[in-house]
Amino acid sequence: MNALILIMICALLAALLLSVTVVLTRRKGKKQSVVLCGGLALLLSAGAIWFVTPFRMLSAKADDVKSVTVFSGQTGQAATVTDAEGIEKIVGNMNSVKLKRTGLGMRMGYALKVTVEQKNGSKVEYIVNSDDKAVRGAVQYEVCEGSIDFTALEKLLK
Repeated sequence: MNALILIMICALLAALLLSVTVVLTRRKGKKQSVVLCGGLALLLSAGAIWFVTPFRMLSAKADDVKSVTVFSGQTGQAATVTDAEGIEKIVGNMNSVKLKRTGLGMRMGYALKVTVEQKNGSKVEYIVNSDDKAVRGAVQYEVCEGSIDFTALEKLLK
């Protein structure tokens, strides 16, 4: 619901800015205002498109991943997977999941924190609360294609 409201607000603001731009173009000497309003409308439209566009949870080859660490926010237990077969399973699942942004917000705890560390040193970290919900930073996501194998991640901790 948050995403729909945000898109509607961005669309209304973009339409308002475009109409202001049209009015200002009819007046002489307002070139800077026209450029500013047009730029803001373009920026708002691009932001709305970015927000609703689904993307892959992870885009990595299993061969490029050094380790996957799963940490339980409920028990404090952690497990690190470094074997090729385990990495292949987890990375394959994460690569098959598409997420869409649903909103921004703070969280008060979490089920699992999954950190994928690549051999080049870069890391991707998600908070996974169920098979269809994840958080990265302050952005909340919902699965729109595939499913996060939450059960398999939990089993790593046992």
